[in-house]
Amino acid sequence: MQLNACGINLRLTPAIERHVKDRVGGAISKAAKSIRDVSVRLRDTNGPKGGVDKACRIVAWLRNRVTVVVEAVHGDLYAAIDAAAMKLRESVRRRTRRQRTLHREYAARHLHGRRGALSA
Repeated sequence: MQLNACGINLRLTPAIERHVKDRVGGAISKAAKSIRDVSVRLRDTNGPKGGVDKACRIVAWLRNRVTVVVEAVHGDLYAAIDAAAMKLRESVRRRTRRQRTLHREYAARHLHGRRGALSA
């Protein structure tokens, strides 16, 4: 899995990069084998004006060809990263669980259909 981070209208410091890797990496660590790539975009929408304008957008490409996109906006960049990482964790967990459930249901249906054909 590859994790890329970049800033839009925002300079990434080593501390911010470390925070992104720690939070996003930790949020998806359980599902790391299901994820191909992760892109983190940090931006300051209002520039020096202030306000609730720090945004973190995370795009994760899963191995089953599903793309997960989450975004969080907050006045503090670190809080926006934390919120987006938690949203990503939940969304990836939901997607992988749904994929496993669908796979099991298909396999059970297929097996059940064959059993019926064999016993007839």
